Amino acid sequence: MSTSPAPRGTYRAEDGTPVEFADALKVWTRIAYERLQQVATHYNGLITYKELAQHVQRESGIHTSSTPANMVGKILELCAVQAASAGDPPLTSLCLKTDGTVGTAYWRTPIAEGLTMPELVGEPDVEADAAEHRLMCYRAYATDLPESGGVARIPEQVIVRRERADRAAERTRAAKREDEPQPVCPSCFTQLPASGVCWQCD
Repeated sequence: MSTSPAPRGTYRAEDGTPVEFADALKVWTRIAYERLQQVATHYNGLITYKELAQHVQRESGIHTSSTPANMVGKILELCAVQAASAGDPPLTSLCLKTDGTVGTAYWRTPIAEGLTMPELVGEPDVEADAAEHRLMCYRAYATDLPESGGVARIPEQVIVRRERADRAAERTRAAKREDEPQPVCPSCFTQLPASGVCWQCD
C-alpha cells in the first residue's frame, strides 16, 4: 500500500493547498503571541521552539516543511517587535532552544526595527538578560507568582554547561602557567620565589 508524500513548502494540512509563507507567518505569529502569553501565566513557565512550532501548526491547520528553528525564529522576530511596540514584557524570552538558551539573536529584531528592550544594568549576558525578561513576563501575567515576586532563573542546563566551560578554561590557564619559563636569579640562576627576591643572594 503506497502513501502520498507530505507536501513540500507551506500548505493547508486538510487538503495540501499551498499557502504563501508570508501569509502563514501572520497567522502563526498571532497564535504564537497568544500562546506565549498563556505560558507566562505560570511562574517559571517555558516553551521550546519545537513545542511552539507544533502548536501554531496544529491550531492554524497550516503546516510547513521548514525546520522549527527557521520557522519559529521568524515568528519570534515578529512577536518581539509586537511586544516592544505594545509595551508588553519580552514574551519571546519564554521560548528556548533545545540547549536551554534563547540564543545570541535574541536582541537583533528590536534593534533592527528601531525599538528597544527594557534596559538592564550589568555586563551584557543575553541569557541572564533573558532570565530577567522572563521574570518581567511572570510578574505581568503569572497567576501563581510567589509573594516575594519571584527570582530570575537561568536554565540549569545552561549553568552546568557554563561551569564546565569555566573549569576547562581554568585547566588550560593552569597548564599554560606550568609551561611558562620560571624567573631565575641573574647571579646564581636559582629559581626565584613569588616575591622575586633570591633567598641565596639577598
